[in-house]
Amino acid sequence: MNVGLPGTGIGGLFYLVTALCMPLLELARTLWRGQLDVHRWRVAWLQASLAGAILGGMYATAWTIHRLAPVSVAKSLHTTTQQVVHHFGVTPTLVTVSTLLGLVLLTELLRLVQLVRRRVDSL
Repeated sequence: MNVGLPGTGIGGLFYLVTALCMPLLELARTLWRGQLDVHRWRVAWLQASLAGAILGGMYATAWTIHRLAPVSVAKSLHTTTQQVVHHFGVTPTLVTVSTLLGLVLLTELLRLVQLVRRRVDSL
């Protein structure tokens, strides 16, 4: 992850992943319930579109810098990036993704525990 780049931390990654998955989850809910909720679909597609726009904006920024930057600046950026990757590798990315995955799994596990407790208490 790059220091100071918005959206590259655990919160930004969580938003991008969940927003891009919203239409799939809404499809599953629609099939499960057998009824279409237009408002929920609008929200799902809006959030997925925003996440896509964020990713597209990041790509467009990188493409523009690559195309418009003078050769000396592009070479300097490439050299700096190579040095950073050499020193830090992909460890920060793996740590962020692993932490996010662990938090999501823990949250879902706790949700299931709470659901089981409610069912046991209602008996």
